[in-house]
Amino acid sequence: MMTDFLFMDEIAEFIKCQRVPRLLYKKGMCTEGYFTPYMDLSDYTSAEFLTDTEAEIPVTVRFSKVFSEYGASDTKRDAAGFFVRFFTKNGRFDMLAHSIPVPEEIRNPKSIIKLIEKFRKADTGAAPENKAIFELAAEDEAFVPFLISYFSDDTTVKSYRNIMGYAMNDYELVSAEGKRSGVSFVWRPVSGKKNISRQEAEFLAGYDSDAAMRDMADAVFSEKYPAYELEMTFKDGDAMTVGRLTVNALADSCASEEIGFTPVNLVPGIELADNEFNNFTAFAFNESARVRGGMR
Repeated sequence: MMTDFLFMDEIAEFIKCQRVPRLLYKKGMCTEGYFTPYMDLSDYTSAEFLTDTEAEIPVTVRFSKVFSEYGASDTKRDAAGFFVRFFTKNGRFDMLAHSIPVPEEIRNPKSIIKLIEKFRKADTGAAPENKAIFELAAEDEAFVPFLISYFSDDTTVKSYRNIMGYAMNDYELVSAEGKRSGVSFVWRPVSGKKNISRQEAEFLAGYDSDAAMRDMADAVFSEKYPAYELEMTFKDGDAMTVGRLTVNALADSCASEEIGFTPVNLVPGIELADNEFNNFTAFAFNESARVRGGMR
């Protein structure tokens, strides 16, 4: 009887993992670690993860391919998602980033929806990738800066240990006294940004389709923990490096599927800037999490 119970428990856990799939960011892996601020920024914000220099704030980090389906090669040309959840004393804060920035020219709902539709058309085989994507430039020159980045080596990734993370959203820091400062964030790999050529990417696609995830796992298991520094830029252009994120564990596979990152997960001392793009992404990610079962 006990054996049957344990077996049924295994089945229940397996079923629990079968979630409604994400619209984007399907193929990915979840890791865990901690974030340590380099300095006390209480003059700008009351958010713990930017003020308590003695703290090691637990984080969950999900690395993923943005447009690729399950089973696609990690080295297939694609932007990478770099999503971080900070578990602070005052709640959860989610920072969503990509390995290439979203250019100002297309930071609006209509452009992002059009972009997703074209990539889905390419992924489903309804049209060759180059044809579907270059239709964007033909229809609207605002997509040209994005396509220049997309067709560079920045989108052929060999390892998640060496990618940039350009935060999707702009924020306002709020101090205890009510002072407001507009900022943006970028993650920079401590071991340096590294890309691979199209030729190496094509080789790895056949030789090791999970190259980026395997390399991250190997680094964690060998205790060569990947690390990233967080750079904060003010609206006037001044920038400073404010902290360090260290990945030191892998999360279980269910955690990777259950977790739903959303820009509406904020903490006191940091707010989303009030603009159309932020409002759109906040609604889209929050609704996605709701549809997928109210993910934790």
